[in-house]
Amino acid sequence: FTYNSVISACATGEAWSHALQVLHDMDDVRVDRDAISYNSALSGCIYGGGWPQAEQLLKDMAGCHVDRDTVTYENAINVCDADGEWVFALQLLREAVVCSQDMDNIALYSASLRACWNGGQWKLASHLMDQMTEFCVDTKTYNSAFNACFVFGEWPFALLLLREMTDARVERDRTTYCQAIGACGEGLEWLLALQLFHDMTSSLVHRDSLTYSAALGACVNVAMWSQALQLLHDMQHESVDSDVIAYSKTISACGLAGEWARALQVLQNMDVERDGGSFISAARACRLSNEWPQAMQLLRDMADSSIERNTIMYSEAIQSIMGCSGEVWQLGLQLFHEMTERGVDKDSFTFAAMVGSLRSGGEWARCLQLLREMSDDGQVEKIVIAYSSAICACERASEWTKVLQLLQDMVDRQVEEARCTTTYTPAARACAHSGEWSKSLHLLTEMADVDVNVGVLGYGALVASCERGGVQSRLGAELLPMCSTWSEEDL
Repeated sequence: FTYNSVISACATGEAWSHALQVLHDMDDVRVDRDAISYNSALSGCIYGGGWPQAEQLLKDMAGCHVDRDTVTYENAINVCDADGEWVFALQLLREAVVCSQDMDNIALYSASLRACWNGGQWKLASHLMDQMTEFCVDTKTYNSAFNACFVFGEWPFALLLLREMTDARVERDRTTYCQAIGACGEGLEWLLALQLFHDMTSSLVHRDSLTYSAALGACVNVAMWSQALQLLHDMQHESVDSDVIAYSKTISACGLAGEWARALQVLQNMDVERDGGSFISAARACRLSNEWPQAMQLLRDMADSSIERNTIMYSEAIQSIMGCSGEVWQLGLQLFHEMTERGVDKDSFTFAAMVGSLRSGGEWARCLQLLREMSDDGQVEKIVIAYSSAICACERASEWTKVLQLLQDMVDRQVEEARCTTTYTPAARACAHSGEWSKSLHLLTEMADVDVNVGVLGYGALVASCERGGVQSRLGAELLPMCSTWSEEDL
């Protein structure tokens, strides 16, 4: 065994502190530490220690006269990215470019781009991307730059790089096109993405499953279902292996366009083994079109095909019945209990979907019970929509006291966006409908105090509450100052 291999193994997760300890032990047993030793330890700082620890390791390298290489700087910049220290990332990039001619500058610029982008420094990221072209000299380096374009959706820059490659007579390969198509897709420029895809034929570059997948992704992002179906047909015509990802993307494109029947047809006609992802895409297509019976059938089909039904699949099925009237909510509750019986984890979106289904059925008491379960599971702080649904359910049942309790509970639990239009407006309406005009007025005044947009619906509740309370004279005195805050969008 070697010390470097132990450091590398420990640096990939929770054992990062052991990696640092092994690095220090090398000095005690008089084993020289090299760049590989430090580089492995630096990568572990992402999981713990952060930039302060990485900075100390860099100082130790200098003290031991160990030269820094591309991996050293890239790992250190990645630590800066994880820690939100984009300023130090740029300092490291500048040092690497100035001090050495042997660095993989494209890799370092890409890492620094991520740090600036994730740190909200979009102008700096754009500037770095401009500088990156100075180091593009062959297909490999251009492809690395294209990868950055894809990650950040910089399709205009991808087109600029393509023109530069043409001018410099640098050959384009499948990776070039795949990254450029992906960048256009991320930028919602699906026409440009498909144009690049078709240009591959005239450029005598073979289109494989990866380039088809990139083109399909561009269609998914803008719900171009007919183009996605054509691409899937072309794959089969050109004898390109159509994998489950290609089918899932085609199903998603159909679903986003409301073509749920076509989505199910694609699922049915798959010539590769269907997996959970393809069923989830189909279930989402049904959910988006409110075709809950089809979503329920997909769950049964998964069971018949011995495909594991996971949290996402159950959530899609439960969400599909949100908004349905009558006793349909009982189906959602059955699925919810089935998740418990099968040991399937429930996330905050599962709970929110179930609360929304109960709201549609007017089952306010069950909504409150689910909120308590969410609290026990530590889920309630994650999503405000569950509370909003419970508040609306109580509003429909004229349970204004429960509504006020829920509002206070959100504040006490520090639920994100507790004070917002979707919680205050139904609460004001609930009080108004129950004749509690003074409480409705108090809520609307509180909304104005905390800069929550009251809007026309909120003021409608105020009007109703004041009329029911027989205090129309008070209405004008309270309403006019609030109306001064209205925008054109409110009207």
